[in-house]
Amino acid sequence: MITSDKKKSALLGLLMILAVLSWYFVMRPGMTTATANPATKPAGATKPIKLGPATIDLALLKEQSTNDVGQRNIFVFHEKPAPKPTPFKSFKYEGLSVIKNSGKILGALSEGGNSYQVKEGDCLMGQYCITRLTERDVEIEDLLLKRRQTFTRVQ
Repeated sequence: MITSDKKKSALLGLLMILAVLSWYFVMRPGMTTATANPATKPAGATKPIKLGPATIDLALLKEQSTNDVGQRNIFVFHEKPAPKPTPFKSFKYEGLSVIKNSGKILGALSEGGNSYQVKEGDCLMGQYCITRLTERDVEIEDLLLKRRQTFTRVQ
């Protein structure tokens, strides 16, 4: 036998001994992982809960059977339902004035305690734009909901 073969054989033998020893320590018979003595109870131990016989409430099952369980194809894309349209802000057209030398009308609007001086083309809160402003009424467009509403001037 060559010396390199002797070294390989010795190494193989050593690895086999280590494998047997590690198997023995991991899987040794008669050893359990519990180390506590069953005669001693830990502090604050609770009594086991005693349960009665299990029963099935058939009335609940009949109520559930009216649902469409299993009828919806989960592999088909469904779009979310459209949100309910929010009501238009309750603007009040309270007054007007005319800008000198230009003839343009400047309107006074109020909503929820806030007052706004607007002219045609102005936008309020980035969402409501004044599309038409006359002495009698003002038309406001909601840019997000794509709706228009006309408010008559309060006398």
